[in-house]
Amino acid sequence: MANLALQCSAPVMHLQLGELHVVVISSADAAKEVLKTHDVTFATRAMSLTVKATIGDRLGLFFLPYGAQWRELRKVCTVQLLSTNRVQSFRPIREDETTRLVRDIASLLPGEQVNLTSCITKLVTDSALRAIMGEQFQWREEFLETIAMTYKKATGFRIGDLFPSSSVMRAISGTVREAKQYNSKLFELVDRAIEQHEKRKMEAVVDNNRKTLDLLDVLLRIQKENDPGCSLTIASIKAVILDIFVAASSGTSALIQWAMLELMRNPEVMKKAQLEIRHVLQGIPKVTEDDLIALKYLKTGHQGNIKMRHYRY
Repeated sequence: MANLALQCSAPVMHLQLGELHVVVISSADAAKEVLKTHDVTFATRAMSLTVKATIGDRLGLFFLPYGAQWRELRKVCTVQLLSTNRVQSFRPIREDETTRLVRDIASLLPGEQVNLTSCITKLVTDSALRAIMGEQFQWREEFLETIAMTYKKATGFRIGDLFPSSSVMRAISGTVREAKQYNSKLFELVDRAIEQHEKRKMEAVVDNNRKTLDLLDVLLRIQKENDPGCSLTIASIKAVILDIFVAASSGTSALIQWAMLELMRNPEVMKKAQLEIRHVLQGIPKVTEDDLIALKYLKTGHQGNIKMRHYRY
């Protein structure tokens, strides 16, 4: 669509796809108008029929309409869940999962192929799940498979989404019906995660003295406090859990994979990064996040990768 707008010299272009009206923004000035000047007007995300069926009435930050409830939920996420101190409290989890990844790769036979996508996805998803619920999820594989299938059904345009008023088109596509089934399965698994989390707390010997609270601890505590300034419900907690997991796992995993791909495409850059790592981290038996601060070249490359990915998308 961006290429079509460029060919037509149309920084703001209107398209009609079936019954849907779509506006394509493809210039910096127009994007500034939408994302900054009139950001409140465009703050609420549009939802297709399939997406509505996928998430049901459990709206998290992604699809909650802009307003008081959205601002309230955003404040909870910003102040309580994603603060600097909270993120730093999960550092042992990140380092533990990274150590496990390195150990798994080191155990492979010489010359054996490494599936980087699988390794990185496992690292990121396990780190995210442990930060959310404090331990490994018993139904991890089923959860990840359901997330993947739900995402596949919810993304893209289906014929039923293009003609939302037509029951015939909805019946032909069948995606709404399938999306509802995945919705039921997905939130059943979230219920299991909460049950597993609460069971672990009850079985803990000195639960109240734990130094690190996981994200579910924080959300459930806020919900039980019945703060009049915060109307957090179990339904919204489930939605926030999924929002955080999807954002943390898909975004981070994609960035790491893109970074590795760029290194493989540029052998000289990879060589410089390897030399820096060997020089700076030489003799350190176990690398921590503090040790990574000295890796200036690698950090610069990572920042460039983030900017490049955002530009391409």
